[in-house]
Amino acid sequence: TVEAYKENIKAQKQSEKFEEAEIQKEDELAKKAIENATFVIDLTEEMDKALANLKNNLDNMYINSVGVDGAGYYYLAYGMSAEQYEEHLRQMTEFSVKYEYVRSAIVEAERFEVTDEEIDTLASNLMAQYGYTSLNDLYEAIKSQNGVEGREKN
Repeated sequence: TVEAYKENIKAQKQSEKFEEAEIQKEDELAKKAIENATFVIDLTEEMDKALANLKNNLDNMYINSVGVDGAGYYYLAYGMSAEQYEEHLRQMTEFSVKYEYVRSAIVEAERFEVTDEEIDTLASNLMAQYGYTSLNDLYEAIKSQNGVEGREKN
């Protein structure tokens, strides 16, 4: 019925709003953690590499979606100048790199541990997602995708 449809849409919108609020809360907590963190190493080189990778990925996405080269003009889709877009990407990259360091420090300080059961569940999910029937095949595929050779399994 129309009434049931309206209720369904209302429930969907409420769920979306809840998820948005959760994401915003997590982002705010991450920003606070980064603001209060002290970084003892220079992250400039890592941020530059991450920025170059992000730009390359966005350029490729633009080329694949639009079908023409000119990916350097991707910023026009966001209504930004080239300088604004560059700064936006730089801020995103800085946040991402710093967040990973802060997250790792928290995990280490709190001594979070992953159980064998969690590892097995993740491995099973990855095998199902990518169509592998053996963990060894999945491992070899990941290894070859990442250019890893001659390493022992851990």
